[in-house]
Amino acid sequence: MKKIEIDPNWVLEKLPHTHYVNGEGLISVYTSDATDAHFIELALLTLRISYETYDYVDDNGAFAFGFDFWLEDIEVDCPSLFFRMNEMNNNNWIRKNSLKN
Repeated sequence: MKKIEIDPNWVLEKLPHTHYVNGEGLISVYTSDATDAHFIELALLTLRISYETYDYVDDNGAFAFGFDFWLEDIEVDCPSLFFRMNEMNNNNWIRKNSLKN
């Protein structure tokens, strides 16, 4: 019998339907699938990443699960996700600071 190894980096990159970084290093990932939410939570627990979780219904009546955690917490164990999220974070930081001026 063959076994499948599930990489937390893959889970955090592929299972959320949306990724967002607020420009201050806070990552939010969202999924509308309960099974995917369990795998995302498992990945965060496996990496020993502190996170906040919540669920909500959006304006269209769709149910979603959200997870918030810090960019710096994935730097070592999730290099490809860190790279993408760091770029988004930098862009959002620039955008926020340009609006202040």
